[in-house]
Amino acid sequence: MTGINPDSDSGELLRRKAVTPEMIIQLNGLTETVPDGLTISGLIEWAKEGDPDLMVEKNRRYIYPAEYDTCLINENDVIEFINPNLGG
Repeated sequence: MTGINPDSDSGELLRRKAVTPEMIIQLNGLTETVPDGLTISGLIEWAKEGDPDLMVEKNRRYIYPAEYDTCLINENDVIEFINPNLGG
């Protein structure tokens, strides 16, 4: 009787990871798997967030819009998108 080899697909998994590396973050309180190497700008685009007045918090720190293109997202970061125009 042959057992299942959990490593049998490891080569394929490594190839997929090399092509599309991913990381896990918390985005607005939800666990999300996002592409590795994103900046704040890239994450906004990935999330299809279109609010021009969007504010972003990374690990409880406000990120200035001038930093969006250079501020990298890292594994396990906690990101909050804040839409100041929403309200009642």
